[in-house]
Amino acid sequence: NNRSGFGTRGGEGDRGASDDDFGIGLQWVWGPCEDVQVSVELPINMFDGRWDGDGRDGNFDSFWGVQYAVWEEGTFAEWMPAFTLGAELRIPTGYHSSGVDAEFRGMWTKTLVGDLRGHFNAFATTVNGDNIPDRRWFQWGFVVGMDTPITEAKDWWLILDYMNRSSERMGVSNINMLEAGVEWKWTDIQSFHFTTQFGLDDNNDTPNWGARLAYTHQLNHG
Repeated sequence: NNRSGFGTRGGEGDRGASDDDFGIGLQWVWGPCEDVQVSVELPINMFDGRWDGDGRDGNFDSFWGVQYAVWEEGTFAEWMPAFTLGAELRIPTGYHSSGVDAEFRGMWTKTLVGDLRGHFNAFATTVNGDNIPDRRWFQWGFVVGMDTPITEAKDWWLILDYMNRSSERMGVSNINMLEAGVEWKWTDIQSFHFTTQFGLDDNNDTPNWGARLAYTHQLNHG
């Protein structure tokens, strides 16, 4: 059960932003077989006139992804974390959007103590649209974080992540962000996520603050 952080739980930190945002997100996840997961996500940025569409960031773009669990935790040695590979396409379904971006991600998850899990994700993205002037055609970054249940039933989870990634535009230094949030597993196949992001530097591509509320529906195979 790896997670990519800054994205799969309703946040958008790994996609960048240069303004303070509040957003909502819808995600559908399907497991066609035991080790494969396919997802479709529609994140929507609100306020700042973005409900009507903002060509700068391709509001209403959709994200189509696939993840493959290469091995589980402890498969080859007790100390080895679980490892998952992921790929995602940004499809320009949004207002005045263009190009198709591709992201590739490696995800490592390790149980640290009890139910506390540590995560490390590294990703690289090729950018082919022109939604943002002077946008970097190649972007990269990493996320390190943790999550843990905060109820005995394990239906509420606490999430904490730190991200360092290249800026969206040429000539701007790296983005540093902190994300904190909670996940409520409403049913076995439905969950709600609320996350907040805080900028840790003062460059122009880092938002001071952002928040996102998301809903995920899992379509199980079999």
